[in-house]
Amino acid sequence: MGNGGYFALYRKYRPETFDDVISQPHITDTIRNQIKTDQIAHAYLFTGSRGTGKTSCAKILSKAVNCTSPVNGNPCLICASCKAVTSGTPDVVEIDAASNNSVDGVRMLQDELGYLPVSCKYKVYIIDEVHMFSKAAWAALLKTIEEPPPRVVFILATTDTHKIPVTILSRCQRFGFLRIDSAECASRLVLIAEKEGFALTAEAAEYIARLSDGGMRDALSTLDTAVSHASGGAGGAASAAVTGDVVRECVGACGKEHIFAFARAVRNGDTAAALTIIAELHAQSKDLAGFTDELLLHFRNLMIIKAYAGSTGGIGGTGGTGGTGGTPGIPNMFGIAPDEQAEYFAMAELFQLRELLAIMDRLETAYTSIKSGGNAKINAEIAAVRLTSRPSQGQQGQTAQAAYQPAQVAYQSAQAAYQPPQATYQPAQAAYQPAPPAYQSAQPAQAAYTSAPTQAYAPPAQPSLAQSQRVQPAANQAFTKFLHDIKTHNVSFMEL
Repeated sequence: MGNGGYFALYRKYRPETFDDVISQPHITDTIRNQIKTDQIAHAYLFTGSRGTGKTSCAKILSKAVNCTSPVNGNPCLICASCKAVTSGTPDVVEIDAASNNSVDGVRMLQDELGYLPVSCKYKVYIIDEVHMFSKAAWAALLKTIEEPPPRVVFILATTDTHKIPVTILSRCQRFGFLRIDSAECASRLVLIAEKEGFALTAEAAEYIARLSDGGMRDALSTLDTAVSHASGGAGGAASAAVTGDVVRECVGACGKEHIFAFARAVRNGDTAAALTIIAELHAQSKDLAGFTDELLLHFRNLMIIKAYAGSTGGIGGTGGTGGTGGTPGIPNMFGIAPDEQAEYFAMAELFQLRELLAIMDRLETAYTSIKSGGNAKINAEIAAVRLTSRPSQGQQGQTAQAAYQPAQVAYQSAQAAYQPPQATYQPAQAAYQPAPPAYQSAQPAQAAYTSAPTQAYAPPAQPSLAQSQRVQPAANQAFTKFLHDIKTHNVSFMEL
């Protein structure tokens, strides 16, 4: 609570029941059914990006499980238990794991588990940012999560699921929170503006919803700032309507006219105009990283329009599927304002799809360089020069044709150089012709060889067995005498 008792909008309009939670029906419906059938799990794990309702649903669940008269799975908010949880009770404990991540904190928690609830049916432990637990803390918590005492419910919340041990994941009922839908976010902002008594244009609501990137808390914080800027004091009725220009001025974003002007400079190859836009934004202390990010979104919208038109046979057509403002042929996948759609469609006709992809690649490179600590102005200027120096489709065709002609000439020269080898082949073929007569003259010799008697070529006959038997004894006697002489004269085989 700030001075004068003012509550920030995101605190004042935190959901009190599951019906107040937007964009998470797969979660709220399931939990409501569990409450109605009294099938409450002992451990829940809520995962998702920031501002999607994890902590809010954890608090609603802590009320619902202890409510004495729930209404369709929602807490009644009027019974003693609901009021006790709202005002604070020792039976519902919120733990910030970022600052209580040691094993000692888990042991203290385990010591408390032995006590029964004071005034509620369940003791509920809400552990936020649970991925910050140390390894020792996870090891100490594992057995408790697996077999907690009766009447104890754990609700773990995290934005980094991959840091949670699988042994914990397998022991919890896991619910993944989706990013808040932009249309639902804008509708909720308009509703809050009506309750607060200030004017909020549809363009401003949609722009805030787009800036929040699926986080309702971010959207309400931005709205809070915009209201203060328009009225001169938060919490009261704005003296002027909160428009899109007011929101852009608050967040330091550039106007849509700069985005379209830069896109036209890229299309026309006007480097001077692109650099002038960057210089103006830098002089106004605008966030050039944000400008690059908005350019990425702008060309992404053009890409979606072009890709969708290419798959359906054209940008025209009838019967859009849910487009804001009823733009024919293209569904509203990008959340652009109705008064901007005609300009987007006209600009999409000026680009080829491959050109848009190349532009987005270069913008992504510039954005990454700026966010990694590079000089924002220099990187933005480099991107502007590269984008506006990109050859147009006609220039690309002329360049390709000019490069093709020398290659064609070189091919023709190579083909002409191939002709002489063919001419030298013909004399060689003529010189080969005398060989057949010489071969014919050799035929009489072949005939003489064929008619020669085979007896003339018979090998000499082998000695008979009787002759071999007469020779063998004499050989044996000679070898025996040789061995005797060696032994007599004490001669070794090595000396021989």
